[in-house]
Amino acid sequence: MYTGKSRLDRAGRLRLLEPFALGTTARAAAELVGVNRNMVSRYYLALRQIIAEEMEKAVPWHSAQVLLLLPQGMRAALQ
Repeated sequence: MYTGKSRLDRAGRLRLLEPFALGTTARAAAELVGVNRNMVSRYYLALRQIIAEEMEKAVPWHSAQVLLLLPQGMRAALQ
């Protein structure tokens, strides 16, 4: 997961996973864990990027395939 310099130990990062999964805001999660909200925001962003990368590996959608799934009106607006 996150391997850069962090003052938050592994246990703290694991404690942030549950609020993230429940959709808790970074501010609320920061208060629960007792850390700075900006750090939690960066951590949430890193988690979202990891999830997006893993989803792309699992289902490599191409833009043409995505366009076919959209309603006709939206397709015309995007092309």
